[in-house]
Amino acid sequence: MSESADPSFPQQHHPAVAYRPPGYRETRPIRAGLVAAGFGGTLLLYVLETVAISWTPTALTAGLAVTIAILSAAAWLLLRLGDRGVAVGSALMSGSALAALVVVLIVSTWVNR
Repeated sequence: MSESADPSFPQQHHPAVAYRPPGYRETRPIRAGLVAAGFGGTLLLYVLETVAISWTPTALTAGLAVTIAILSAAAWLLLRLGDRGVAVGSALMSGSALAALVVVLIVSTWVNR
């Protein structure tokens, strides 16, 4: 009985063909340019929103909270239905804005004591 006919021996790969493990390819890969576009667009919206609101901590907090909620919902919709790169950039900026909002709240509370 030859080796190739024996089921206890594994089949050998042909030496001329390199073995490549199976890999998963994204159907819509995330590109760095689109992440930067989402981040920049969201940053521009936050800057315009903070310029339009007076600089009282209450107004700034309320405006940023509403903007964070709206842009987080937009990032989720983009992630599910649209471009994932822009969604990642928008979510990254929304997380940064949330951190800035917490810092503004802490500093305004600490300064006003």
